[in-house]
Amino acid sequence: MATVTLKQLQEAIREEAVDGWLFYNFHHRDTLSDELLGISTGTTNSRPWFYMVPNKGEPIKIVHVIEAHILDQLPGSTLVYSGRDGLRNLLQRFAGKTLAVH
Repeated sequence: MATVTLKQLQEAIREEAVDGWLFYNFHHRDTLSDELLGISTGTTNSRPWFYMVPNKGEPIKIVHVIEAHILDQLPGSTLVYSGRDGLRNLLQRFAGKTLAVH
């Protein structure tokens, strides 16, 4: 991770008493996510990606098959989707969780 470490993020998440922090970006519209996670604005970001940092444990990257490597520099396991239904199914794993979202 570039600007902040995973440990720092997870400490902040625990301080807020939530289950995790779900980052989302599309076309680099969320400059804070890019900055915090160290995503270069020079990379192609034509498909939505998600990065869920739990309050403890391994983060989960959800990326589109066309841009499957956009979050490779971040720790965590990668889940790949190829359409709206596939994305919806992957995001269902967070149902019932209390997440900070940015």
